[in-house]
Amino acid sequence: MEGKKCRLMTRLVLGFALACLVSGCSVPDSPLERADGDSLVRSEPYQLYQHVTEVKHVKPLAIEAAIPHLPEPIHDSVSRLGVPNLPFQVGKASAYLVTFTDETSKTPLNQVQLVYLKEKDEYGRYGEEFVAITMTEAKADPFAGLAVAESGVDLFGNKLLVEKAGKDTRLFHHILQTNGGYVSHYYDYDEAANRVSVTTTSANELDFYAHGYLYQINYVVNGNQADEAVQRSMVELAKQLLPKNEEEPA
Repeated sequence: MEGKKCRLMTRLVLGFALACLVSGCSVPDSPLERADGDSLVRSEPYQLYQHVTEVKHVKPLAIEAAIPHLPEPIHDSVSRLGVPNLPFQVGKASAYLVTFTDETSKTPLNQVQLVYLKEKDEYGRYGEEFVAITMTEAKADPFAGLAVAESGVDLFGNKLLVEKAGKDTRLFHHILQTNGGYVSHYYDYDEAANRVSVTTTSANELDFYAHGYLYQINYVVNGNQADEAVQRSMVELAKQLLPKNEEEPA
């Protein structure tokens, strides 16, 4: 009983903290420290919202530290996501918590992005290889009624693989093969300015919808050379994020 009361209190505090981030009030002793920045990462092939307002960022946290503060629908799946499942040795990992408002419905919404950067390159820089997992709250399934239901090519002539995962979820995997493609984004943080910005690049992208969130996995590994093993590892990573009742039977 005490454990249930403790979990309930944690959810109430988190809900209050996120509500304050949207409204701009301060939260005494809250670990969710605000950061400057007004950009919102989006999926280019599967746009959810045309106009957003009141984008508010939290200072990025270590992923383990962020887990207690994640929205309830995605908490469990992120909690069981393991770094060993990533295709490179991770040098830096950060969790970005964002709130924003859909201007059409005036509804406050959540977004969480986990950014895994490979160890620094020979010039001491991060970001040459990365995996970014973005989870954006979406009240409706953006893939419902989508005409593209089979594998083929996308609008840029890049490979599009569509496969079923679990009972009802479809994975849409865009794999770069040409000089053109959808633009990918991931968050970056300037500690001196306490500001969250967006890094724009070309990357492979894997998208699906589960428990009220659009999942978007962008990745660059080995300079985006064609590597089916890496592609399959990203599919397996996506499957780990499915709700337990959506997982494929063993």
